[in-house]
Amino acid sequence: MNDIEHLFINLALDQELNFINYFSHFKKEFSKLKNDYHLAVKTIYIATNDSIFLTNEQLREFLTLINSIIGSDLIEYSFEIGYQTLKNEQLELLKRFKINRLIWKIRTFNNNLLKGVNQSFNANEILSLINTSLELGFNNFSCDFEDNLKSQTERDIINDLNIAWSLNAPHISYQSHNDVHNLNNKKLINNFLSKYHYNNYEFFSFALSNNYYSQQTLAYLQLKNWYGLGPNAGSFFIIKDKIMTINNTNEINWKKIKQTLNKNQYYQLLIIQGLMLKTGLVLENDNLLAFNSFSKILNKLIKANKLIIENNALQATNQGWNLLNDILLAIINV
Repeated sequence: MNDIEHLFINLALDQELNFINYFSHFKKEFSKLKNDYHLAVKTIYIATNDSIFLTNEQLREFLTLINSIIGSDLIEYSFEIGYQTLKNEQLELLKRFKINRLIWKIRTFNNNLLKGVNQSFNANEILSLINTSLELGFNNFSCDFEDNLKSQTERDIINDLNIAWSLNAPHISYQSHNDVHNLNNKKLINNFLSKYHYNNYEFFSFALSNNYYSQQTLAYLQLKNWYGLGPNAGSFFIIKDKIMTINNTNEINWKKIKQTLNKNQYYQLLIIQGLMLKTGLVLENDNLLAFNSFSKILNKLIKANKLIIENNALQATNQGWNLLNDILLAIINV
């Protein structure tokens, strides 16, 4: 038996009827998870899309099943909410089922920009939901935005950040809409949020204090044992001396593709994911072995002032932090 401490669940469904098939398969996989592993779950993250179409009863049934593995170890239980994910009354349901962190998948509060993503999205509606959640006591939440939206300006980005600040958002994340890294936008966002004392603790994430760091993100990047359920979900865990990954196929009745990583693959993963954290990779145990295995490229990056060893941790310099995508590619392509 092996401890699984972190659980990722993909509940991204496109049609109402999909839930019946999805949940039938989910229950089977959930039962296998409980039988095959010892669960001491510290974090649960439920990912959704903008329209999962669950009735109150379906959502209640789903959350009831998950509650069967919740114990005293749980510290963070997150639920993503998009533009048409759920209704006002379903927020109360999330509260009753011990969910203590909401992830608002906003993209932008600008309705004109949203039309380029989906004509039916309305920022006023999600803002109303956020305010309702605050009235219910959901004070631990993240506003997740995107840059590089079509026709988006720097003023649009600043307006979004101002609204998030007005909501007292303790956590803010930014991803690129088209997966292209925009250095000017990165600097703009960093400069604005640093003025309001947000810490850019992870490349895409900012928090007012370490109390609001995403524990699921930390577990993922530090390669703790985590398990994924649902289409396209992934898993990582170390069983005795075996380092395992599982990648689920993108189907309602997903299949699991298992892989055993060799030491070199594991060390590369340790470095790449560790450098996503501002504090970097503490050079001890497996992390130190990883550094030694990739010392040639890492020392080259240190000499180029992109990486530094500080307080016994390998981390990006201020210059390197903004160029982190290029640094990670250099390590991947070794």
